[in-house]
Amino acid sequence: MPPPHHPNSRAGRTHSIPYCVAAALLKPIRYEDFNEPYCRDLALTQLIPKIDVVEDSEITKAYPAKSKCTITITLADSSTIHGERDYP
Repeated sequence: MPPPHHPNSRAGRTHSIPYCVAAALLKPIRYEDFNEPYCRDLALTQLIPKIDVVEDSEITKAYPAKSKCTITITLADSSTIHGERDYP
């Protein structure tokens, strides 16, 4: 089984949070970005392993009434960008 940071199929990439987040951070996502050859893009493949997915038990408990998501990005200068939504 391939490591979760490097899914080897289109379906795996569309369901990989690290892949989706990395792709969205680099540019607006298009349908083709889950196909070859973009999945081998150097900027993308170097960014994916830097993404950690951590469960928040409060978010898990709120499901299915809410389908919340939070994202915190730590930049090279240690500053952060934070965003969250209660629903997709």
